[in-house]
Amino acid sequence: MGERPTGGYSISIRKTKIKDLDLIIYVSEKEPGVGEIVTEALTYPVVQIKLNEYPSSIKVINFDTDEVYPRLREEE
Repeated sequence: MGERPTGGYSISIRKTKIKDLDLIIYVSEKEPGVGEIVTEALTYPVVQIKLNEYPSSIKVINFDTDEVYPRLREEE
């Protein structure tokens, strides 16, 4: 999700799909509700998955808005 100004944010995997050799991951983001008590610190919500094999490509899509996330950080 990148940097967020407070706590109370999260991201979760809703579903995954393999199409040809590509992995598609659908995620949902949660933001803190109005009046919700949260930590006053920068946060970096993240979710990890473990793959047995690395696909040709990975696409991450917001399950609720169909927005395609611009990029992924690839580990070496």
